[in-house]
Amino acid sequence: MAKEYLYTPPGILGDYPALDRVDYYKDTDGKYKCDLIFNTTNKDVKAFVKKMDDLMPSIMEAKEKYEKAQLKKGDKVELDVNPMYKYVYSEEGEKTDQIKVGFKTKASGTNKTTGEAWARSFNLVDGSGKRIAGKIGIGGGSKAIVKYTLGTPYAIPKVGCGITKYLEGAQLLELVKFGDDGGGFAPVEDGYSFDEDDVTIATNTATEVTQMEEPDDLPSFAS
Repeated sequence: MAKEYLYTPPGILGDYPALDRVDYYKDTDGKYKCDLIFNTTNKDVKAFVKKMDDLMPSIMEAKEKYEKAQLKKGDKVELDVNPMYKYVYSEEGEKTDQIKVGFKTKASGTNKTTGEAWARSFNLVDGSGKRIAGKIGIGGGSKAIVKYTLGTPYAIPKVGCGITKYLEGAQLLELVKFGDDGGGFAPVEDGYSFDEDDVTIATNTATEVTQMEEPDDLPSFAS
């Protein structure tokens, strides 16, 4: 059966997207991933949310089926429901009009039938549809459209029940490079402005540090 490719409305990327790189955190095969943040007052987003909401009955059906099967075995299990999206809350704990939707897909793996290793070529393009090759430092705050497919409803112990949204590609509409947010500091009028001419090299200090005897308990930082 052919995949049904779906597309999100334009959204804002959340923290630490992995679209131009592979994320290996707690995953030896690696993955491409991102969260998209949408404003639910937008009419296109409302239609997108409705599609997500329409999937909930199939998720609850998978949950009920699994729990009934376990009950027949004498085990009473209640699975958590993994929502299709989550509302964003303000720092004061108030619910906002924004939602966050997560997408992911494996970057590599091994074919269970043949045993052959495979690696995914992720489809990342710019606003004109031109392929983006290599790392460009895509950071949170960038604007993008995501191409995705839906998995079948799952019900797994300790994982819960839900539907995985597989990341198939992305179109980058606006780029905010990783680290371009100033570390969360707001600009200050008449504040210090960095100039490369201000940089000095303390050669004497560097020599002294180099000549210091290494302590026995110096921690090791593996790269």
